[in-house]
Amino acid sequence: MKKYFSIFFLGVVSLFFATLFTSCADEEVTFPTGRLVTISELQTNYDAYDGDIIRLENVQFTPADTNKAFNGGVGNGTGSRNLQECATGSTVVVFTAASSDFTNLKTPTGKGYFVGKASKFGTTVQILILDRNSFQNMTGERCVPGSGGGGGGTNTATLATILQVRDLAAAKNVVGTTSYTVTEDWKIKGIVTSDASGGNILGQNLFIQNVGGKGIALRFATAHTFALGDELEISLKGTTLSRFNELLQIGGTGLVLANAVKTGTGVINPTIVSVAQIEAGNNESELVTVQGVTFNNANGTVKYTDNSGNQPITQAGSTTTVFSRTTTQTPVSTWANNIVPSTGSVTGHASIFKTGTTIGTGRQLLPRRTSDVP
Repeated sequence: MKKYFSIFFLGVVSLFFATLFTSCADEEVTFPTGRLVTISELQTNYDAYDGDIIRLENVQFTPADTNKAFNGGVGNGTGSRNLQECATGSTVVVFTAASSDFTNLKTPTGKGYFVGKASKFGTTVQILILDRNSFQNMTGERCVPGSGGGGGGTNTATLATILQVRDLAAAKNVVGTTSYTVTEDWKIKGIVTSDASGGNILGQNLFIQNVGGKGIALRFATAHTFALGDELEISLKGTTLSRFNELLQIGGTGLVLANAVKTGTGVINPTIVSVAQIEAGNNESELVTVQGVTFNNANGTVKYTDNSGNQPITQAGSTTTVFSRTTTQTPVSTWANNIVPSTGSVTGHASIFKTGTTIGTGRQLLPRRTSDVP
């Protein structure tokens, strides 16, 4: 009888512990790994990730937001910290509510991966922290944004020519409103040919050109401080090829300042071309000079910025337009109030501004500074 009782007792005890540990295992929660995405992809294609748990790899908080309280408990207005992608330098906001239980925790000082929920506040893409596990892996050595960091930046990328980039845009049918997000691990190198001090270009924009080669327009996500003659190396992966009024440009949220590294200085001399060549689009975004042109509207009183800054010029029967930013714009061209001469030579960037719905019209010349116009 004792023998059978012992077996019964042991069986009950075994069942108890088996049930106990089975229940604990069933209740264990595994922290989600999330959908792998880059910041560039999240910013350019947010709707595909709206509300999802996502994972960003090879990221770090920007220097200004490193080792800072996620919020500090002051209010929701202080809960935004910027997370940065090592490969491209692209950033996204990490939002923490003042009432969260980790509001006073400090942002990590290293790089790693970050897991959170994709969200949006107005037009701002942001990530919501799940819990402390969202950022526990960010202990690696910090990177130099835009120089690789595991994602392919300027140090490891393949050096392409500007002509190859223009050919890529043609192959991807980048016309009208069609754009292409660059997946190729490419970088380009060129010399800045634009001059912001002349007031005829926005602070986010610039033109670069290969020595003896093609030129292209760039539009950064924020204003830059690059100057005429700076030689730049620019990481393209994650940037967008698009057309602004048919002018091909590299830009998008992926083109942040960290994408561009100054590697030296250089000089690009303008190529002498005809008005007919500008109208044919042969020299788009290149620094050119047209000689011996006639200013159609010159009468001794007309200024460069009359007619909304568009002054037609003619040479050998071909006509194009010299464009100058007017006094109603910011910035304003430094020659805005100069009187248009009858004839002369003009230097600037061969550009285009589509008129209406007609593609291929609106070829124009964009002078850089006062000395570029007669």
